[in-house]
Amino acid sequence: MPTIIEALTNREQQLTPEEAAALTSRLGAELDMFALANDVERATERNEEAGRARRELYRASFADARIDTEQVFNGFETIRDKLHTSVAEGLEKAIDVKRLNVRQRVTDWDLHLPAPEPPDFWWASTQPFDTAGHTMSWEDDGLHIFGGPTLHVWNGDRHETFGAVANFTITADRFPQAPPASGWWRSRPWVELFGGIVTFAPDWDLLQGHGMASCVLRLRHTVFQLGFGQQGPVPVVLGEAVSERTLSDLEDTGYSRHSGMPGWTRLPEVRFQHARRTPADTVFAEVEVRFDIHLKAAGALVWCDPEILLRNFQWPLEAA
Repeated sequence: MPTIIEALTNREQQLTPEEAAALTSRLGAELDMFALANDVERATERNEEAGRARRELYRASFADARIDTEQVFNGFETIRDKLHTSVAEGLEKAIDVKRLNVRQRVTDWDLHLPAPEPPDFWWASTQPFDTAGHTMSWEDDGLHIFGGPTLHVWNGDRHETFGAVANFTITADRFPQAPPASGWWRSRPWVELFGGIVTFAPDWDLLQGHGMASCVLRLRHTVFQLGFGQQGPVPVVLGEAVSERTLSDLEDTGYSRHSGMPGWTRLPEVRFQHARRTPADTVFAEVEVRFDIHLKAAGALVWCDPEILLRNFQWPLEAA
């Protein structure tokens, strides 16, 4: 089940309880959709069905040769389990040692920011989330994330996600009254991502089939206002953009690979019309940094290596 970590909020800017609840609801709905998509797929159940079919085929093929197929199958599983367990444990121990001894530090990050010059977006809160058992902590230089998922289910298939959603605002009194010459505004946020991940994909084998491990960095940028709904404020989206970048994608390799974070990273630009904005309401910008993980076959893993550091920053609203 998704875990929403305690949010960090800006004491210089207090959202109303209704606004805070609406933003939390947006994140909850997105994580529910992620869980629903993976429940609909039921990949592990399909893998188990395929595994049973393969076993029956091998039993039929070896019947005349009087080979004890169950002994062969159990032997395969025992050997593979020992190999992948030792690989996973070795990687996890190495990462823990690295994190303690080679911990990367960057300049301090201001956790509580006064209002910037208008019409800059003003940071309100950052909400981490996780489905994969990561450890997350707020420190003076940003959000630190370490750990990760290892697949221990034989012939299993898992989809996991983790990251954070940051919200920024331009209140009505800070928004330009006159439209730009083009009639359009643009928002171009950025983040900083340091550290890396390590990915391990098991070899293909006779019973489990393919071993897979991948991690995709998904960046979403949404500009919206809150309108009135039957059960409280609801988002009215003015513009949204999403980009994805594959950080690692291994299949049947039997080895691990380190992938570094990109550092300073621009999110996709959002443009919206001045005329679509409701003048009396706050304009929100939501910045999501999300890592989507896919694991298949026992022993597959994607771990932070040694950790991931995420930092959000304020940015100006510009005439398009």
